[in-house]
Amino acid sequence: MFDVTPVYYARAIAAAVGIGAASVIALVVGGVLLLEVGIPGFYLRWGILVALVGLGHVMGTGVNRAVNRKRSRGLQWIAGVAVGVIYVATLSFYGPGLSDLFGVLALGFAIYVAVNKLRV
Repeated sequence: MFDVTPVYYARAIAAAVGIGAASVIALVVGGVLLLEVGIPGFYLRWGILVALVGLGHVMGTGVNRAVNRKRSRGLQWIAGVAVGVIYVATLSFYGPGLSDLFGVLALGFAIYVAVNKLRV
């Protein structure tokens, strides 16, 4: 369970990249669609932040399954950094509205959720 070879790290990175790409596309397309419908920015912001925390769960679970339920600190780093990169990518699309204290707390909680799935 704790014996993680470089092959498993490669699988974890591949899973994180795949989940990250799909997540950024979903967050951007979902945000555009909600703006077209006319959802006020306040609700859009809450929706994105809830989606970010859900993404932490999906990232942690996806990386965990890609490595056959193995656990290590390195896998935790991969999942946590991937969530952070996704946050930065969506931040560049949605602007500074997600960079306030509430957005940073949501990012921290999302990283915690992702890392907790791979806890040693």
